[in-house]
Amino acid sequence: MNYLFAEGGINFNYHSSLGYKWGLGGVVGIGAEYTFQQGLSVFVTPQIQYNLLILERSPYIMTLGIDKLIQIGCNIGVGYKF
Repeated sequence: MNYLFAEGGINFNYHSSLGYKWGLGGVVGIGAEYTFQQGLSVFVTPQIQYNLLILERSPYIMTLGIDKLIQIGCNIGVGYKF
């Protein structure tokens, strides 16, 4: 393992056709990256994302108010240094 890192940020969502008008949230994660001698690198970052959503009436959601959405996932990637 060459690098161990932490990441975080704020996100803003807008998608009226899915039943919510807008959302505001944050994401945090801790990851690791390994770089091979040929310039190829791989990384893995488990993360958790928390969103507050403002709901409105739609065919999909029949309520009006604030709801929460928590997503847990993992980003896996490959990079190459030219």
